[in-house]
Amino acid sequence: RVDRLYVNENTKTVVVLDYKTDIDKKRYYEKYRVQLTEYYKLLKENFPMFNIKCKILWLNDFTLENVI
Repeated sequence: RVDRLYVNENTKTVVVLDYKTDIDKKRYYEKYRVQLTEYYKLLKENFPMFNIKCKILWLNDFTLENVI
């Protein structure tokens, strides 16, 4: 399930924000990348003319990481 989805009709952009609480960012990164890739594919089907961006918000230090 997507934690946060932002759609901007004016800029034709969709942003997926996935919250993660892990302290060790590398431990499950590949699993999270696969998860966000699935979100990307589903959103691209529904928003074919939009630029899709997928990001992780690491809640342990509030850093934002671009994944796709």
